[in-house]
Amino acid sequence: MLELQLSSKSQTEHVDVINTDTTAGPPINATDWTMHFDMPQADWNETLESASETVDQAGWQDNGIQSQLQQTLIQPEEIAIVSLQHGKATNEILDSTGLSHLMKLDLSHYLAWAKLDDVSLPQKCLRWAMRALAASMSSQFRSRSEEFYNKARRLAEGLDAGDLVLPWLNSDTSIEQAQTWLLLAHYELLDPSKYSQSATTRRAFRLVHLSRLHCTDWKDPALDFPSCTPGTSQSATLPFASVEERRRTFWVAFCLDRFLGGYEESPMTIHDETIHVHLPCPEWNFQISSEVNMGFINDVLIGGTPVPASSPFAKLVIAMALFGQCILHKKITAKCPTSDQESLTFWVRHELLAEAIDRQVALLSLTQTDVEYEPLHFMTSMVVHGSVLKLENAINVAHSVVQSQQPVANDYAKTAYKAAISMADLSESMTGSNCLKTHVYLPMLLGKAFLYLAAHAEPSQSQHSKAKLLALLESLKEIHGQAKQFIDGLDLWDTVGKMESGTMNFITGQME
Repeated sequence: MLELQLSSKSQTEHVDVINTDTTAGPPINATDWTMHFDMPQADWNETLESASETVDQAGWQDNGIQSQLQQTLIQPEEIAIVSLQHGKATNEILDSTGLSHLMKLDLSHYLAWAKLDDVSLPQKCLRWAMRALAASMSSQFRSRSEEFYNKARRLAEGLDAGDLVLPWLNSDTSIEQAQTWLLLAHYELLDPSKYSQSATTRRAFRLVHLSRLHCTDWKDPALDFPSCTPGTSQSATLPFASVEERRRTFWVAFCLDRFLGGYEESPMTIHDETIHVHLPCPEWNFQISSEVNMGFINDVLIGGTPVPASSPFAKLVIAMALFGQCILHKKITAKCPTSDQESLTFWVRHELLAEAIDRQVALLSLTQTDVEYEPLHFMTSMVVHGSVLKLENAINVAHSVVQSQQPVANDYAKTAYKAAISMADLSESMTGSNCLKTHVYLPMLLGKAFLYLAAHAEPSQSQHSKAKLLALLESLKEIHGQAKQFIDGLDLWDTVGKMESGTMNFITGQME
């Protein structure tokens, strides 16, 4: 469900970062990026690569799969055939599909790229990664996802293996390489018990950094003086759609980094101070390559610049940024020694974060229509409420600091409880047909809300809300390994609890 824009590559909008001038932008400081670790679904039934690819495609083309695809997916070759037979343009065929204008535009861009026979190896890697992730989120083709994943990973690893120098010394990368490894990282999150995230995410973040995506909109401060030429960004010479693709690829990596900080409690790799990237623009502007000026993330967080309602991805980025700052706030609190100064600093940080979250909560307006047609709205709401839980969790860690502001802590505990209840109510709005659209990060947030309600039980409302959360986790466990892990953990917890309870009853009976 992550970033439909990864499937929106047209022949004219393709950007190759191999020849990007890496001397532009701020100097890379090794301490800025700490490498602690190795979108949404695309229509992966595109024109297959030429027979020269070393892969057995007989299974992919078998009659059973093909007949199902004809019923469920729009075939590029079918559109071309119908167009020739009836003398209709491709646009007219797309008009007959019943899709929205934006989806028609997205599909036409995708088909323009998918029909190319002579594509680079990084583009082939990306195609297979897109197929793997899309298949994994499909009820019909999930059994083929592992095959596509292995193919994508083998090709991606071959890019590094073919280097004449050590791979970590090679700075020549393409944006498709970074996108491929990001998609593979998201694929692995669907089954965390099988895959180790460290190697894949480390590779993805390394490629994002080498491509200098974090300074896509960086301007040299020296160029802002009147005696100098106008400020130029690193991507000033690229067309808008290509620059926007770089931005969006970076923000996917950013969201993944913040998610892993909450899921694995791992140190965050992308630091806020190094980010010189505009927020992603509204989808329509990206599709038609119409430039629009989006602000920087810090300008939005301090309340100075509003995020357009037509840019759901930008809203998700803002929510993930707040989520990451709440995680960092908790870690700082846990490590710093207690003092009067630290106590004051803690509450200043808390107030700033609480106000920023409140501004985002006020902007949330979720309806069933939003859940049905824009899953990112649903995910953004979950992340914002999850940030409240993280912020309240930081208060629980700072026992000695809280004593000076106990009333404030008590009030925020009530706010966090309401946030967990809201997450449960939102989970109920997610119908079975929408489970295939759910974000790969969702099970982690559902689990956090469930555990919070379990630890702050108020019998009537908490039990009902926990049941809502558990019901959605149950419906997700076939696709999302995180959901299955959580439910299995609850079953084990319940079994141990019953055993302990039985032992206590036996001992009590013996004593009596």
